[in-house]
Amino acid sequence: LKGDSVKGEPYLRKAAEIAKPTDIYLASGILGEIGDINMAMGDTAKAMSVYEEALALNPNAVSVLNNYAYMLAVKGMDLDKAERMSGKTVSVDPNSAVFLDTYAWVYFKKGDYQMALLYIEQALSKMSSDNAELLEHYGDILYKTGNVEKAREEWNKALVACEKMKINPSSALQKKAMTGEYIE
Repeated sequence: LKGDSVKGEPYLRKAAEIAKPTDIYLASGILGEIGDINMAMGDTAKAMSVYEEALALNPNAVSVLNNYAYMLAVKGMDLDKAERMSGKTVSVDPNSAVFLDTYAWVYFKKGDYQMALLYIEQALSKMSSDNAELLEHYGDILYKTGNVEKAREEWNKALVACEKMKINPSSALQKKAMTGEYIE
């Protein structure tokens, strides 16, 4: 799968170049997808470069803003920029559980656990079904706000959600659920 993503990138780049003169929104979206591929491949520098290129075409591309902000938060990089970008997505679509989760995660990484709790609870209220990542984030945030027992419950719910979603839970999630201790 990773090889297919790498092989497909030149075609996506060509599609973005073709679209750019007539449809900057489409071109920006395609570039955002290339950024997502690079993020998934672990090439942070390239992902950042492509996300910047996408946002230069369309500074309001919410999916690009969200994914870029999330990547920065996960990496602990330029969290003020991540907060601005994520805040923009939430102002455009305050009902998106995905955007609210990213905003919560940015605040979490900044150490503002009360704001993180506010936004993760909003994200959870907008979810239509259990999402393992959101539940794990909720557990992490609860732990950092001192609600250790409830955090462990949420980590265990995240494990169940992984099973329902047929995905393998991370070793960190498994350890958190087993020990009741936060693990990065």
